[in-house]
Amino acid sequence: MPFYKTTKNIFVDFDEHFDANWMDTDEVFIPANDKWDYSRELTINDVDLWETIWEGELGIYAAYQPFAEFYMAKFPLDWLSENPTSLPYVTFYGPNAQTEIFKLAQQWGIKLPLNQLWVEDNEMWLYK
Repeated sequence: MPFYKTTKNIFVDFDEHFDANWMDTDEVFIPANDKWDYSRELTINDVDLWETIWEGELGIYAAYQPFAEFYMAKFPLDWLSENPTSLPYVTFYGPNAQTEIFKLAQQWGIKLPLNQLWVEDNEMWLYK
């Protein structure tokens, strides 16, 4: 079952995006999303909702609303105390974003699951 978080959930209240009405049916609820138009580079402030890919020592999230090739990894507090000049997160955007987030996960000893993704013809330019 997928889990979703807002940026506030990730950095401030450590909660998740949830609505009790989602439990009214036996079907998995997937929030609506819009595709990003790639007219400019996304920032974390542009993302209303993240899909949780991995949470453990390192948090890994994918932009869900808007939906785009944009990933964020949130570093743990002990790592930040050892690297005080670093941001608490890193982002990857665009055609190589998935490759870069997989590399980072591997550096942290995390083996991310691979899922099949259907890419629409008009989005193929991202993967060339």
